[in-house]
Amino acid sequence: MTTAVYLRISEDRLGEGLGVERQREDARALADRRGWTVREFVDNDISATNGKFRPGYAALMAAVKAGEVERIVVFHTSRLWRNRRERADGIELLREARVSVVPVKGPELDMTTAYGRGMAGMIGEFDTMEVEIKSERQRREAQQRAEHGKPASGRRAFGYTADGMALVPDEAEALRGAYQRLLTGRTLTGIARDLNAAGFATTMGGTWRHNAVRLMLGNLRNAGVRTHRGKEVGKDSGRRSSRRKPSGPP
Repeated sequence: MTTAVYLRISEDRLGEGLGVERQREDARALADRRGWTVREFVDNDISATNGKFRPGYAALMAAVKAGEVERIVVFHTSRLWRNRRERADGIELLREARVSVVPVKGPELDMTTAYGRGMAGMIGEFDTMEVEIKSERQRREAQQRAEHGKPASGRRAFGYTADGMALVPDEAEALRGAYQRLLTGRTLTGIARDLNAAGFATTMGGTWRHNAVRLMLGNLRNAGVRTHRGKEVGKDSGRRSSRRKPSGPP
């Protein structure tokens, strides 16, 4: 029997694992104070909201079923569960295995007792509500931006600045050239080779490949068309600034 430490962060855009590392430091400090030997299970850059497969969590639950885990240390119970169905299944599994949950931030939860399971359910429901409220707010913001013809927030589009309201000249020129080569019969793979040879990286810093080029050239923003949930909702906002207003690179 051992103490499992479960570490998870939903988003790690830079891939540096710093959020997980902070959880690790705090969880191990708690375990060290209590003299527990730990075994780590990690899911970096994976959300627990939409039921997406988490290999670290799956391995943890397998260890629980096998009777290898006495308790689970987490930074907060929200690191374990955000999804209602997964939380209900997890609570039942921990009850059967007599495994407790020890958060760094929050009350300890003895899953062998009705009180512990009830607290896990109530705390988890607040965690889920927090995520759903945030999602509703973000959807409404996205709808408003679309209706005003503003670019979507999120990852920067190739050819545009981070706010989407001005061009990056060398990228925009490369994008125009990509469209021109596509119209003359150049394949997407060939265009990817051209971009890589010219020293361009994707906006995530990666190498251009077939699918990345397809997504880039299929971005209706390049034609000044604003879409929301798959439907055209308007043209660009028409707002001008001291910077040059983006127009379709083609």
